[in-house]
Amino acid sequence: YKLAIRAAWKFYTNGALLCSAHEKFTLKKTPRPARFLKKVQEEWTAQLEKVQESQNYQSLKLYFQDECRLGTHTRQGCILALKGSAPVCKFTHGFEAAYYFGAVCPQTGEHLFAHAQKSNTVSFQQFLNELSAKEPNSLIILVLDNAKNHKAEALIIPENIRFIFLPPYSPELNPIERVWLEVKRKLAWVVLYTLEEVETAFLNILQEYSLEDFQSLTAYPYIRKLFEVDNSNTS
Repeated sequence: YKLAIRAAWKFYTNGALLCSAHEKFTLKKTPRPARFLKKVQEEWTAQLEKVQESQNYQSLKLYFQDECRLGTHTRQGCILALKGSAPVCKFTHGFEAAYYFGAVCPQTGEHLFAHAQKSNTVSFQQFLNELSAKEPNSLIILVLDNAKNHKAEALIIPENIRFIFLPPYSPELNPIERVWLEVKRKLAWVVLYTLEEVETAFLNILQEYSLEDFQSLTAYPYIRKLFEVDNSNTS
């Protein structure tokens, strides 16, 4: 009992737990959201000055990127039914799936989505090239998570794109998660037998949303605050 108390005390005071006489396990501290937000603000200010001084770029845009896996396995969700009744829904146990890369700009609601068979460095490289070609006159700050293919050595980052990585295990800071949530919600109880049907359903859902809708979904308060500071500086 006393040994357990000593170990717990060492765990809380030193931030580490003594596993053996020669081996020590150190806890990794996850950066706080406030530190991440400060990092985004600093990068935004620095890149904005470069855009104003440069003749190659006309604007600075902030994009948020993520991937989503969709397949033929029917997604479950909430459904309206009479109280006490057991609703019956169609369901298919499909095993085929594909990945969809996405990037959304909360400033304008502009977006880019691409289909890929696998989520790897090659497919991510193709997506980056498409995003760069979509905004040739803009310098893009791309916020993304810490996936391995986002940090691969073979990755060639286009000249007009700058990376900012999210803190570990913090999807709540990535507003494109709201887009994936809407897509999955609308795909609930939709029976899809092939990947072609999945892609068609995905594209049909995207067409239902305007630029203003994407802007409303992804313009988190801390992002709006960043744009307000930008507007006050330019005015």
